[in-house]
Parts: sequence; structure tokens; C-alpha cells
Amino acid sequence: MREEVNNKLENVKIEAARLLNKKGLKVSNKEKFVLLEMIFKYVTARNENIKKVLN
Repeated sequence: MREEVNNKLENVKIEAARLLNKKGLKVSNKEKFVLLEMIFKYVTARNENIKKVLN
């Protein structure tokens, strides 16, 4: 379970970096929404991971 969460977090970080690295290009509203959604998923998964470690 923990490995699965870590893999998801890594994928989110890679995708977020890819979106942020679009230098010289305008980031569309859809991309901004996707990025915010990814950050939310990352934080949620991280918090769940912390809860599991503490329990």
C-alpha cells in the first residue's frame, strides 16, 4: 500500500514538473486546473501516508 502511494506521488510530481517546465508557453486554464488537482491529490495522499505511519 505504501509503495503504491509513493508511486502515485512520484507520478504527480513528474507531471507537475512537466506542466511547469513549459517555458515560453502560456499555461491554459485547463492545465492550471489539472495542476491544482494533482497538488490536491498529492497532499491528500501524503496526509493519508502520514496517518498510516502514526497509527
